[in-house]
Amino acid sequence: MDLKQLKTFVVLSKNKNYTRTADELGYAQSSISAQIQQLEQELNTKCDISFVIKHFHRIIE
Repeated sequence: MDLKQLKTFVVLSKNKNYTRTADELGYAQSSISAQIQQLEQELNTKCDISFVIKHFHRIIE
């Protein structure tokens, strides 16, 4: 897990959209997906991104 993956996770949670996240961070959309997949592998879990977006978004506000 690195800071780039965590930042991507936070921005994705805020934006609720992969395309907007990619635009904001200046990455390709496939890079956003890859970073989230890497994070899931490292945490040994599957991130239900819709659940995360719904609940984590409230926490970071």
